[in-house]
Amino acid sequence: MSAKGWDDIGLHNPAYVNTPNLDRFIRNATLFDNFYTAPQCAQTRAAVLTGRSYQRTGTMLVNGGYDFLNSQEVNAGRFMAAGGYKTAHFGKWHNGQSLGYEPWVIGFQESWWPLSIYPDSLMRGSSRDRPVPPEFMVRYYTEPRYKGIPSATLEAWGMVEYLDSVLGRLFSFLEDTGLADNTFVAISSDNGPALFHTESRATRMPSGVQGAKHTTDEGGTRSFLAVQGPGVAAGAVDSTLLQATDILPTVADLAGLVIRSQPLFDFDTGGMPHPKSGTY
Repeated sequence: MSAKGWDDIGLHNPAYVNTPNLDRFIRNATLFDNFYTAPQCAQTRAAVLTGRSYQRTGTMLVNGGYDFLNSQEVNAGRFMAAGGYKTAHFGKWHNGQSLGYEPWVIGFQESWWPLSIYPDSLMRGSSRDRPVPPEFMVRYYTEPRYKGIPSATLEAWGMVEYLDSVLGRLFSFLEDTGLADNTFVAISSDNGPALFHTESRATRMPSGVQGAKHTTDEGGTRSFLAVQGPGVAAGAVDSTLLQATDILPTVADLAGLVIRSQPLFDFDTGGMPHPKSGTY
């Protein structure tokens, strides 16, 4: 999820936010409630893709050429493919959009980006025209409880409700095909909410955390991480201190892979151990 904070889900802001599919997923998952990201999206994505602190990957900002991931990094696509896995990326890619830095060039065997706001529309390219589908805004402009709330907040809630509907399709597909029995699904956000000056912090962020996207306060860096999959406890809450760099080492461990020391590939783990078996 992109720029959705701790309070941008129904479980944490039930008075306003509508995410029934995501709420149900979290209730039946292990929720890591002490999980931290970088304060901006491209940096967090670099950390997730490499298992390394974003400063080491060349990804320092979200624009101006500083969102690029070093093309020589051993990212998740390269690492998992070398271990015999098929790799694919679908959705937002914010780690270099110039020739030579696309995901299908620097490691992933397949990649498709959003073409429009609708879930079956994908392309090998990028579209920045992603407004909230109008049908997901109806309640926010008609129900009395939303009266007086700035449009920036309403559109953020409308977008997360739309995202929830897409996740619902994914969850149903996994259940209907039986793939849920051997598939790990992890859901988090890449940073806190982009809080505009017109928005009420008390309404958008009722937990009271300080800061928002672009800051290193908890409002900019603390997120939820919910995981379902084989052997993962349902309905559990784990408060182990974790960060975005822990995700790839954990995936590698589940896959039975391990790293041989390389100049550009040392995991920066927080609370999770390094992988222990297999080869790269």
